Amino acid sequence: AVPSESVEATAICQQQPFALTDVQYAYWIGREPNQPLGGVGCHAYLEIDGQGIDPDRLQQAWQLLFQTHPMLSARFTQDGQQYIPALRQTPVITVHDCRQYSLAEAAAHNTQVRQRLSHRVLDIAAGQVAGLELSLLPEQHHRLHFDIDLLVADVQSLHILLRDLAEAYHGRHRLRANPEWQFATYLITERQQNEPKKQLDRAFWQQQLATLPTGPQLP
Repeated sequence: AVPSESVEATAICQQQPFALTDVQYAYWIGREPNQPLGGVGCHAYLEIDGQGIDPDRLQQAWQLLFQTHPMLSARFTQDGQQYIPALRQTPVITVHDCRQYSLAEAAAHNTQVRQRLSHRVLDIAAGQVAGLELSLLPEQHHRLHFDIDLLVADVQSLHILLRDLAEAYHGRHRLRANPEWQFATYLITERQQNEPKKQLDRAFWQQQLATLPTGPQLP
């Protein structure tokens, strides 16, 4: 159960910036082009092939996914904070109609989309943290092009998002995510649970200070 003070704090955090985790902060710093080996988003890109997809149903499922998982609308500030805006909008899926292409033309199209999306750095300040494009291919084949910044989803979360997208597409609208559970809630609850141990650790090391060796005497 989430303590009541956590729920109240979450209501504030949802629309106000809250701190990044250590892993998020590392990813965020690595996006900066002035960092050594920087200018790169920690980013996943997936392609999923199938047959007989309905683009309208896919858009509805995509919208439900965003309604279910608020972190898909997260925005990141210039000072290293994150927040969920009060008004959340679902991006429209880009549909590429390649059904009249030759197989060679369709393959060239897929390569072009892969090159454009697979290594892009998403505009996280504007809330662009995930994208989905659909290529309708010859012979009723299709390919989904899905990418997401790992600032908002780890590998396990990625599996959950794809599962929920599939369930929403197939009409199972009661997705498993609790709409009242938020990432801010988790961070606040974790901090509260860890605070007693942090106090014990701090007291322990305060007692050890007198016995620790001094630092090197630098010139």
